[in-house]
Amino acid sequence: MERFESIGARLREERERLGKSQTDFAAIAEAAGVPGATRQSQSLYEKGKRMPDAGYLAAVAAVGVDVLYVLTGSRSVSPSVKESQSGTEQWQRAVLWMARIAKASGIWETMSDQDAVELAMIIHRMLTKSSSQELGGGAVVSILEEWRKRKAG
Repeated sequence: MERFESIGARLREERERLGKSQTDFAAIAEAAGVPGATRQSQSLYEKGKRMPDAGYLAAVAAVGVDVLYVLTGSRSVSPSVKESQSGTEQWQRAVLWMARIAKASGIWETMSDQDAVELAMIIHRMLTKSSSQELGGGAVVSILEEWRKRKAG
């Protein structure tokens, strides 16, 4: 439970950094189609009583939350503002691609939060190596193969 509490504290820190209320974050998640998104669920996340799922993380990443920081305590980028914005945007893209790939491949409903984080990390690594911020069909297949190997091993 301690891990969840620290995730919750970092989520609250990110929400406050962005100048948003718990109600604002609930509305952002609800607008993105996250089931059960309420101010109360936001409060439970921040208290560490409940763990946010991948859909929720994708929704808040789209408004500027550093999801890597929320989950691990490590910022996703260097301190430079320009680099920070660029790095955050890469993580946002990675999380959104993770949701797209998981939904398209039929694994969305059965994947755990840890699975979603691992898949997003693989995607982020591929986006970082690529000059493009888009992923072709071959890259998607490679991502899923790598993720499945990690999950099996």
